[in-house]
Amino acid sequence: MALSLATLRPGLLVGLSISIVGNTKYSKTVIVADHVTEAGGREAEWQTRKEVEDAEEAEKAQKTRDAARGLITKCCIKSAFGLLCPEDKESELVQAVEAARAIAETFNEDAKLSRVKIDLLVGRIAQDDVSAVKALNSEVNQLMQQMQDGLRALNVDAVRDAANRAKRLGGMLSDQAQGRVKVAIDAARDAATRLKAQMAKAGEAVAKEIDLEAIRQIDNQRSLFLDLDHAETVVAPEEEAVQVELSDDEVDAIIDSQIANDDAEFKAELLRAAPEIEV
Repeated sequence: MALSLATLRPGLLVGLSISIVGNTKYSKTVIVADHVTEAGGREAEWQTRKEVEDAEEAEKAQKTRDAARGLITKCCIKSAFGLLCPEDKESELVQAVEAARAIAETFNEDAKLSRVKIDLLVGRIAQDDVSAVKALNSEVNQLMQQMQDGLRALNVDAVRDAANRAKRLGGMLSDQAQGRVKVAIDAARDAATRLKAQMAKAGEAVAKEIDLEAIRQIDNQRSLFLDLDHAETVVAPEEEAVQVELSDDEVDAIIDSQIANDDAEFKAELLRAAPEIEV
């Protein structure tokens, strides 16, 4: 397949940590010390105690953290390796981060025991970043596998969950790759709808027969996301090259011209290709 099919859109990888500091203490009491069992394993037991000094403030801190996180994640796409933000939503992300920090600062000014802390690390992802493409490619492949597994298990919820996650992740794919994923998603969703209706009316035996075609369609699209697992380089989509047909005389003229220009590199390539040719 053309590697550009799975090239992601340029964007940002967002590392986000929003924590609540203060007002809560944890203590650990060891009940059974860590030790080697007779079977050769390890065993330990302990009890953790949580103490909150101001319950009302702790609840406000939790709501503040959730609100701040929601503002930022709304602009991003969740993936197995972090939050991704398409390049065209970068300005929205900046505004969301500013709003989230404002919410946290407002709470921190009034709070006596707690603080909401926002830590953000943003890295830019290039369109031809090999490691990023491979990671995204692998996750798309896994989500399609989950759609197929869900159909085989007659699990409508699993199919729809994987399809929804794949759709969100598609926002970081190139237009061509996004189109391929859409075909798989549509096939999975349609099959899940038919499966649910057929299971209610005719039982599992009929539903299994209906699933086979959808599974085949998903598998066809999924195969397009397998090749990059071993790719060494990834290129951004390029315009299709225009093919030009040359006559034998024209080809000979070009070769003569290169030789006349004493192009050492050309001569070396020509010798490697056909050692019997004298240049």
